[in-house]
Amino acid sequence: MIAELFIRLENLEKRIVKLEVFEKENIILRERLSKYENPKNSRNSSIPPSKDENRPKKNQSLRKSTGKKPGGQLGHKGDQVIKLWDFRIMQKYWLV
Repeated sequence: MIAELFIRLENLEKRIVKLEVFEKENIILRERLSKYENPKNSRNSSIPPSKDENRPKKNQSLRKSTGKKPGGQLGHKGDQVIKLWDFRIMQKYWLV
């Protein structure tokens, strides 16, 4: 009975050595594989661009701030369309 236990123990030790070899090989192969794996995005797969990880958020503008307020700026002369719907204005321009 003790001899059988020693034989089992030897077999287990051999398996442990094999497992250690396989674990080292597995680590090496995973490192090699990680060099060739690219994260999937809209350019190299069928994933839509809205699912890309490094895309700007919807409320994040790519423009840089100029410091000016939106709308018409002070000092800029605006042009207006002449209203020709009034008959008096039409006489002024057409009957001269």
